[in-house]
Amino acid sequence: MNETQYSQRMSKFAGLATWFAIGIPVLFSFEPSLKFYIWLPVYLAFIIIFSFHSSKILRKLFKNEVLLLVVLTLLASIAQFTLASYGLMPILFVLTVVIAAYTLALKQGFYWAIFQSLIIFTSLITIGASIFDSFITAIAYFGFQAFALFSTYALINEAKAKMELSQANAELRATQELIKESGQINERLRISRELHDLIGHQLTALSLNLEVAKHLADSKAKEHISTAQSLNKNLLRDLRDVVSSMRDSQEIDLNKVLNGLIENVPIPKIHLEISENLKLNDPNRAHVIVRFVQEVITNAIKHSQAKNLWINIEMNNFEITIQARDDGRGEPNLKAGNGLNGMAERLSEIGGKLKFSSKANQGFNIEASLPVGY
Repeated sequence: MNETQYSQRMSKFAGLATWFAIGIPVLFSFEPSLKFYIWLPVYLAFIIIFSFHSSKILRKLFKNEVLLLVVLTLLASIAQFTLASYGLMPILFVLTVVIAAYTLALKQGFYWAIFQSLIIFTSLITIGASIFDSFITAIAYFGFQAFALFSTYALINEAKAKMELSQANAELRATQELIKESGQINERLRISRELHDLIGHQLTALSLNLEVAKHLADSKAKEHISTAQSLNKNLLRDLRDVVSSMRDSQEIDLNKVLNGLIENVPIPKIHLEISENLKLNDPNRAHVIVRFVQEVITNAIKHSQAKNLWINIEMNNFEITIQARDDGRGEPNLKAGNGLNGMAERLSEIGGKLKFSSKANQGFNIEASLPVGY
C-alpha cells in the first residue's frame, strides 16, 4: 500500500470513528420517538455514502460527484434538524466538507463550509436557542470545517506533488534509457560503416593485388599466393558477416524503457503487455511510442481517478498498435486538449493515427497505430 492509499484509508477510519462517537450516545440517551426513527436511517445512510463515496456503485448511482456531495449535506441537515438539541450532531458537516475537498475547488469548498454553517445556525434557532449562542456555535463549527477543508486540500496537493515528482523521475529515466539505446545503435552503425568502408575496401584491394601477383609469380610462389587469397576471401566474408550482424542488432529494448517509465507509479496500477515480436530499430518511432505511453499514464493520474490502467502494444506485418484503457470515472463530453493533440501530431508525422473514446463511469479508451515502415 502506497502513502496516498494509506492516507485515504486512515481518513476513512477517522471519519468512521467520529461517526460512532457521535451516534452511540444518541442510541443510549434518546427515547424512541418519531424523530429518533427519522434520524437513525438518515444517520446510517450518511456513513455508507461517506465510506464508499469513491466506489464504482456510487459513481454509477450519482453520475455527478457534486450531486453526491449535495446528498451528504442533505442527510447531515436532516440529522441536524431532527436532533438539533444534541450538541455534537454538527460534526457531520465537518465530515461532509472533507468530501467537498475531493470534489470542489478550494474557493467553492470554502463557500460550501459557509453554507453548512448557516444550516447549523438555522437549526439551532428553530429549537429556541438565542441568536448569539446559535451564531457562536455556527462560527465554531465553521472553524472546524475550514480546518478540515484546508488540511484535506494540503494532503491532496502533497499527494499530487509526490505523484508528479515520481512520474517526472520515471519519465527522465525512460528518456535516459531511450537516449542510451539510441546512442548504442548509432555507435554500432558508425562502427559497421567504418569496418565496411575502410577495412572492407582494403581487403578488396588486397584481393586484386594478390590476383595480379599470382599471374606474375612462378609456380612455387603461386601456391602461397593462393593460400593468401583464400585467407583474404575468408576474412572478407567474416567482415561482411560482422557488419551485417551489427546492423541487424540495432533493436531498441522498448520493454526495458517502458518498464522504467511505469515502475514507480503507485496509482493507477499499470498492466503493461508488449508482444514478443515487437522489434524497433528506429529511435524516432520508439520515441513516439514512449511519449504516447507517458501521456496516457499522465492523463490517468491527473484526470481519470482510475485504479487500473491496461496498456497493450502489438506488432503485425504492417503496423504497430498501442491500446490503452482505464477503469476511471470517464468523461462523456471529452474534448482533445494539448496532450491528446500532441499525441496526434507526433503520430501524424510518422504516418500514424489516433482515436479515443470515453463514457461516464466507464473509463477512458485510446488507441494509436503507426506503420512498421514509413
